[in-house]
Amino acid sequence: MPLVASRSVPAALVAALLVSLTTGCSGDDDDYDTSTVQCNALAPSQIVPVTVEYGGTPLPGTGGAIPEGSYVLTAMTAYVPQSSTVLPRCNGFADALVLSNGTFDHAVVCYFEAENPQTVLGRGNYAGSYSLSETELSFDYQCPGPKVETFAYSAEPPNLRMLVPDSTNALTTELVWTLE
Repeated sequence: MPLVASRSVPAALVAALLVSLTTGCSGDDDDYDTSTVQCNALAPSQIVPVTVEYGGTPLPGTGGAIPEGSYVLTAMTAYVPQSSTVLPRCNGFADALVLSNGTFDHAVVCYFEAENPQTVLGRGNYAGSYSLSETELSFDYQCPGPKVETFAYSAEPPNLRMLVPDSTNALTTELVWTLE
């Protein structure tokens, strides 16, 4: 089963969640598939299923010092409204993030079926700089194009937890990366 639900309801996500997750954490679906642009050499392979928490709320970001290094996505929870019934686009993700000297490299692959690596729907490859401000982590993308995104985060070594709202702020996805 591609989605893991926290209660017995249709296995569905709000479309805006899937758009936000498949764009390297932005709400613009047009820039997701950057497979023709090579911003870095990352190739994430560990597929993580999306867990859906209906009617829940993630813990707020607490900030903190983020250890630099290579991170892989180890958990993804979508906190969606109780009444969500839209069919999903991506049910699994492979994601790698490298933080070093104020710069980042990021690569993500979206899968329709979390347990089937042959069901790739798209991939993204990004690079730029990052900065911290209290409980916010900002990514200033330089590749494949200029864009800035800011998210609440918590440094919980060896984990980095980031909260990604959809473009309407109706739901939030919690991503957890673990330092390798």
